[in-house]
Amino acid sequence: MLGPSQVSVLEKSPQEHVVDVAKSRASIPYPQRKFVQQLQTEVPPGHVRVRFFLKIDATRGFKAKPDLEAVLPLEANGELDLTRVKRLWGLETCAPIDPVRWKVVEPGRPERLSALAVHNLLEFYGAINVIEPAVCEATLKKREMRDNLRPKVEAIRPRVDGLLRHVEKCINDTSLADCCDKARQDVSRFSWS
Repeated sequence: MLGPSQVSVLEKSPQEHVVDVAKSRASIPYPQRKFVQQLQTEVPPGHVRVRFFLKIDATRGFKAKPDLEAVLPLEANGELDLTRVKRLWGLETCAPIDPVRWKVVEPGRPERLSALAVHNLLEFYGAINVIEPAVCEATLKKREMRDNLRPKVEAIRPRVDGLLRHVEKCINDTSLADCCDKARQDVSRFSWS
């Protein structure tokens, strides 16, 4: 298993990324959504398709649908830097899955897959499948805290947005006196109860 990285409470968890992708797909009208899901972007030279699964059991089979998917650049020597994958999806740990045995692969060098490993992992599915095999207690607590705070932040977001629009309007005014007068008039519009 690869070494842990520091995950911040400000970073989205992999589950949040999965929910965001599902929401964006759901916003596409059904006929186009079906077409978009069948499309697979071509991988340019020097890049690799990386597919993330929340659970290792979901990787079984040729038509397994990943929870998240991205095309990432390889290093100049053909290696894949797994820290990019971790940063992209807010992972603490990241491990590739053997496409034949469906087991976690432990690379010889942590945080990197050699060019040979990349070639072998791409051989069957044309993509490198990864999971987050282990998460420490601190990361679990940070993710739980973020999940608990999210509804509260979303509840105050409209008020903060309104306040920021008001501040921007004041900044755009040319005269400080006009700005103060408008601020006094507009204060009554904000209800903080």
